[in-house]
Amino acid sequence: GRAHARDEYGVGSSVGVPIIVGDSVWGILAATTEGRPLPASAEARLAQFSELIAAALVSVQASEEVQQLADEQSALRRVAELVAGGVASEELFTAVATEASSLVNGEAMTLTRFESESELVVVAACGGPASVGTQIVFEAETLPDWVRRGDRVVRVDDYSRERDAELAAQFGLTAAVAAPISVEGDVWGMLTATSGAEPLPAGVEHRLQQFAKLVAAALANSQARAVVQALADEQAALRHVAELAAREAPAEAILQAVAVQASALAGVDFTTLLCFEPDGSTEIAAVDGAPGNITVGMRASGDGDG
Repeated sequence: GRAHARDEYGVGSSVGVPIIVGDSVWGILAATTEGRPLPASAEARLAQFSELIAAALVSVQASEEVQQLADEQSALRRVAELVAGGVASEELFTAVATEASSLVNGEAMTLTRFESESELVVVAACGGPASVGTQIVFEAETLPDWVRRGDRVVRVDDYSRERDAELAAQFGLTAAVAAPISVEGDVWGMLTATSGAEPLPAGVEHRLQQFAKLVAAALANSQARAVVQALADEQAALRHVAELAAREAPAEAILQAVAVQASALAGVDFTTLLCFEPDGSTEIAAVDGAPGNITVGMRASGDGDG
């Protein structure tokens, strides 16, 4: 090595000092001469410069970390504002996939919903590898199964060693990190970053979890709003019928109102209200949305097992 340096580069003597950033040796600062020896003070002088370089590098890294944190908070804030605004699920899911991808160097991001214990469907994607609507059947003891059953973040750095290596190869996957989306104790789906070349960088887990929590909050809010709306609709329907009764409306009008309101609340095609006669037969007292051959006043015997 010394002879090669002398013959190839004309180096007579040299001295090098390490540039240490954190706990790692980032590089080396070296001084050389072509023939004469270096002065005895060379080491100390180079060490001073290496310390300045290390300090500058620390500042650069700190600035990059601060910028990354700012970018992360901005992305999360944009998604949080969508959640607070109650946007449609499709818009929110797409925004999550896009924003999350931008924070992990543009790696592909997929948001999926579990359809069963062994099947999931893609509801949003940024950069692939599967398009929205794609249904995927997965095996036990694989990344989706671990996420669903364990309600935890799962990392795979080399799919060639996994049980679903063939499935991963179909989608061009080398590595992945997935975070669960849990709503009221149940794993609804997962947010997954994938790579087709190398393992995903450290820190991806934390970022995915933050976005997953926002999706979970949106889903919980949506469910809560649906429950509140259902209760409001129910009370409105009951109040409408009660007001008719309070105004001593004709019985036929009240029964018809019951059929109409019940049909709307149940979300069915049509509703009939039957009156039982003493002999066991029935008569249609009110109907809503029924085919034309089903009308008020129609009777049926009490025979049979209907």
